[in-house]
Amino acid sequence: MLTFESDAATYDHLTVALRGRHQSVNALTAIALAEALREHGFQIPHDAIVRGIETASHPGRLEIWKGSPRFLFDGAHNPAAARAVCEYLDEFVKEPITMIFGAMRDKALSEMTAALFPRADRVILTTLDNPRAASIDALVAVVPEDFDQARVLRAATVAEALQRARTVTPTDGLVSVTGSLYLIGAAQQVLRQQAAAQTGDSASKSG
Repeated sequence: MLTFESDAATYDHLTVALRGRHQSVNALTAIALAEALREHGFQIPHDAIVRGIETASHPGRLEIWKGSPRFLFDGAHNPAAARAVCEYLDEFVKEPITMIFGAMRDKALSEMTAALFPRADRVILTTLDNPRAASIDALVAVVPEDFDQARVLRAATVAEALQRARTVTPTDGLVSVTGSLYLIGAAQQVLRQQAAAQTGDSASKSG
């Protein structure tokens, strides 16, 4: 819980809904903006500001799906966002990490992989059905030189990457999907489709 104090009010014992220490800075910015809007005539109650901080959601940013293993989604598509993911992993994740990485070719790939890959026990490189997507060969070229190549796997599709991640990750481990919001969307779509298919199979068997 955090306490924020401004010139106008004090916000005691807030629980910031969004994960990551950097979100406390974002919460303070949101409070300042809300108070500035109130000064210009907008009716924003104190309780509404508190509720916004404590219930805000941002799909694809340090978003966790429970399971065995758990999934952590973050579309870290630039070095600053990649560092935020690393800070979260360093502080809150103790279990083995399999990282699925795919990104657009016009991003700062070397900086992103240099930050992210050392946090992973295994990395699975994949590409996306997008004309801007970096190829797997392009991603291989930006794997840090001191990263053990034996820990790098390749998957031609996002679905294959997810399957390989489930195979190599212990049930108490974590699969981190990162590098692009396009990747997050594609991975979550595949997982939803798989879950729906399993539900349908279970229903047909029970019927």
